[in-house]
Amino acid sequence: MNADLQIQTRTELAFASIHCGQGCTEAVISKDGEIFVLADSNLIGHFTLSEQGYQLVQEYPLALHEDGEPPFEFLGLAYDALNDRYFLVSNSDDASQQDWLFTLDSQFNLVSRQPLSYTGETEGSLNEYTAMGLYFSEDALWMVSEQFTKVIKLTLSGEIVSVYDLLPEDMTMPSDLVVKDGKVYLIGDHENGEPVPPLIELTIE
Repeated sequence: MNADLQIQTRTELAFASIHCGQGCTEAVISKDGEIFVLADSNLIGHFTLSEQGYQLVQEYPLALHEDGEPPFEFLGLAYDALNDRYFLVSNSDDASQQDWLFTLDSQFNLVSRQPLSYTGETEGSLNEYTAMGLYFSEDALWMVSEQFTKVIKLTLSGEIVSVYDLLPEDMTMPSDLVVKDGKVYLIGDHENGEPVPPLIELTIE
């Protein structure tokens, strides 16, 4: 997309170990002309651009789980270019299950794991803040959460410091976000065969 948010090119992404034919992509980040794609099977694909489009270079399976438990699920990926590190927030529909912030190095090895926290009063479980999209900006993390009705700002230690409400008319089901120059850009959910998802711009107040 260009600066006016107009689509310039479209490329099909092909993984080696999975068939991604039903919209399995959960997040995409760019890095020095390359992209890293999080699939819903807890797999990250590294792609570089060629004359034929983006080609797979390497796959990184994510094996992040509690002992004896199924792997955590993730629906967003954020990148800190200055320190060359990545962030994930676990996603669970179970309000009794602790949500975690994971920090990974440049090879997607675990650096740290910290619980999401909040120092103020909460209505219901803090873990209702299910992560759906994640973005790093100015030493903070931003995510869409709680069934797509809020944008949440986190510290890099997992503490929730701000919560911004989204109106139903803003977007029915945002799936990822970008934060830049005091504005939040939200993109809607999309599956194969469906129209290009909507993208809206909101001001942080």
